[in-house]
Amino acid sequence: MVIITHRTKRTKLSIGLALAVSGCVFGSSTYAQQTNAGLNVSGRTSAEVIVQNVESNSVDSTLNTFVVVPEISLSYISRKTAASLVGSLTHLERDSDSSSQKQDYGEYSFNGGIEVIDNVLNINGTRAVSFQNALQNNFLVNDFVNDQDGLVKSTSNAISANFTIPNGSLIQGNASTTLGNFKTDRSEFIDNGSIDSDIFTGAFSFGQGSDVSSVIWSLNGNYTESDRNRDDSQSEFTTQNANATFDFPVAKHLAIRVNGQNERTRATNLLTEFSAARSFSSYGAGLTYFQSNNRFISVSYNTTDSDVESQDGQEFVGAEISWAFSARTSIDASITRRFFGDSVNASIRYNTKKFRTLFTYTETVTTNSVLLSAPDSAGLFVCPIGSSDFSSCFQPDSLDFVPDAGQEFAQIDVQNIELDDGVILRQAGDFQIGYSFSRLNLGLFTNYIESTFLESNEFRKTTTAGLTLSYNLGVYTNLNARFSYAEIENSQTDIEDDVTTFEQSESDNTVVTVDLSHQLTQHMNLTAEYSYRDSTGNATNSIFGGSFTENRFSLGIAYSFN
Repeated sequence: MVIITHRTKRTKLSIGLALAVSGCVFGSSTYAQQTNAGLNVSGRTSAEVIVQNVESNSVDSTLNTFVVVPEISLSYISRKTAASLVGSLTHLERDSDSSSQKQDYGEYSFNGGIEVIDNVLNINGTRAVSFQNALQNNFLVNDFVNDQDGLVKSTSNAISANFTIPNGSLIQGNASTTLGNFKTDRSEFIDNGSIDSDIFTGAFSFGQGSDVSSVIWSLNGNYTESDRNRDDSQSEFTTQNANATFDFPVAKHLAIRVNGQNERTRATNLLTEFSAARSFSSYGAGLTYFQSNNRFISVSYNTTDSDVESQDGQEFVGAEISWAFSARTSIDASITRRFFGDSVNASIRYNTKKFRTLFTYTETVTTNSVLLSAPDSAGLFVCPIGSSDFSSCFQPDSLDFVPDAGQEFAQIDVQNIELDDGVILRQAGDFQIGYSFSRLNLGLFTNYIESTFLESNEFRKTTTAGLTLSYNLGVYTNLNARFSYAEIENSQTDIEDDVTTFEQSESDNTVVTVDLSHQLTQHMNLTAEYSYRDSTGNATNSIFGGSFTENRFSLGIAYSFN
């Protein structure tokens, strides 16, 4: 998601700003015109009493926790600008058999944009402060109430420029650039202490204009540079990928295709003296069956060109399909070869008025700081910003829906992204189902992630499944249920003094939550919740020891305004 040179931060910042300006000439606009201008203010304050019973090999205790969470959401929109700010402060007072504690956790996110040229150029800025799980083997089960020692504070900042050439007669396309930073506080659970990464990304996609009929072409690419600061040492990760296709029509629905791709990746790690560079290209020709720009199937015969002898001169068959069956349903997929071997990427959407499905599969070489700095927003449901009530969400009626001010995509799926900034080959599949009708909102998901750490001999596999449900029992009463399960498998191979050792560990985590919410008045809600958490395996690590089981009961009241 090159030509690699080492730069100082000041030089890189200058280059980033220069490319951001160029993005203002060739980028894509993500700004949505809004008609309801003005300032929107809403807020919520909740108080909750929680009783936990925890059992493990080393602990059998009951903990009582009082939680107060004030939240505020601000959004502003005018013809040229849009901005939103969501903030919360979680205050906990905890009493156990041995001690009493008080903790405060402040989180917020800001997102603002200005449209410099209508439908052509916009500039966006984001900043977010949140708490992340530092223990990938305790994925799902860690939270403020359960194990605050397993959480670390993270801060992300980014500024981006996006530009588009809409409906051009000769050329159309878009480009974007982003300059940002992702940083976490130091944690004893992270091998390298903390994450502090300066990230620059650029992407472009161009194609023929509406008046061009002699050739159907596309040119797209992306560039990522991440400077990873680790314990007063610096390591760099850079990757570049470019693809070009040219289809020359020879019949009504048939064209001869010529295509090529180039990929360059380099990673340096000054802590482990690791350094690797890869240069890989392929080119070929084939046939394309097409009905329009977003309805085609192509097959090509290709040859590789690589700086690795075993991968050079290989021949393979590649394929690409992009087919929009309707405004609600589409499929995009490609089969090709990259420097790490055969590669598949796919995205399939099938939507009806009440039922929506999404399947994606991606293979990328990246770092976790890059993933964490740009979280996925391809949710099936749209919710009010800051809302914790799934019943207030809805499913959009199109594939290219842009949330209004005060709205955001809600992710029903959860992914285990580690706070380890090593370079990884990440193979990820994600399947989501959303159903919304009358009194019921239902979301189902399952995802599968394999992470191969290229700077070490580590491998991690996470399989996750879950369900989110909201059912309206009456005018003022809602039932909500959530279920999540994750299996995390780790393996590592070490070679020392010609002796090879292999370590393997596993953790199985389950969370089940059921809550009942009743609206007492227009602004006041009463909630009762039961939560069950279970973590087993030889890789778990928490304040409760190894494997543990928790039963949690809570009663709360919330006041909201808008």
